[in-house]
Amino acid sequence: MSPTRVAHVLYGGLGGHATVVFDIIQGSGLQQSLVFLSPEPPLQQYTELATQLGVPFAWVRADGRRLSYPLRIRRAIRSQRPAVIVVHSAGAALVAAAMGLMPKGPAVIYVEHHSWPLRDRTMRLASIVSLARADAVVALSDEYADRLRETFPRLPHERLHVIPNGVDTTIFRPSRFRPAAHQAQTILIGMQSRLTPIKDHRTLLVAMQHLVNDGLDVRLRIAGDGGELGNLQQLTHDLGLDDHVDFEGLLDQSSVVHFLQELDIYVHA
Repeated sequence: MSPTRVAHVLYGGLGGHATVVFDIIQGSGLQQSLVFLSPEPPLQQYTELATQLGVPFAWVRADGRRLSYPLRIRRAIRSQRPAVIVVHSAGAALVAAAMGLMPKGPAVIYVEHHSWPLRDRTMRLASIVSLARADAVVALSDEYADRLRETFPRLPHERLHVIPNGVDTTIFRPSRFRPAAHQAQTILIGMQSRLTPIKDHRTLLVAMQHLVNDGLDVRLRIAGDGGELGNLQQLTHDLGLDDHVDFEGLLDQSSVVHFLQELDIYVHA
């Protein structure tokens, strides 16, 4: 009996979903493939890693305004002939619609990555449609599973599963070495994510201003890239934090490991 073919549907741009998916792929013996949904082609580091791992992938240009978009999603998924589809994307509603066009289609597993209070109206609608279509729903914590049960009381409990994201502690562990550019007594605080409003780096910067004004020897390192970069750099200047904040840019996987190991405190605003 051949291994089950699993197709992962995910965003092709900056974000943590790809890291989760590639960890799953490397830790599983199943045949797996990728379908990227994004306005621009998927990041080169994603396609290079997929090629290195021998994982087939397809890209569908995201454009929800076109009626052909669900049809193109369906075509990309069907070309990979999966038995199971795991959806990690905010465009899940369109994936659900695409699968609805397929008689006796593959099983659909919908992974809820985002906190419900942080979703805008469009993302909430996508979640509602996806929850209705999914054969199974994965929440990343008991707390969020309880939130889903409260928000969607008709969601059958047997379809909801809690599977936390795993952390490889052989890689992600504190380091005894400090960056040469910083004094040993300086407290290094860091955050790594896309630079988008939903990540709320602004609150983190305001908190840093309070710490600096209280006389603490602290330094903030922000890793990642995105549309908010210029606004955050300007806010850093306006708050008088130019000497206390470093923007590290987009880091590859090995650089992320070193970045995290060097921190004293990791904050996810």
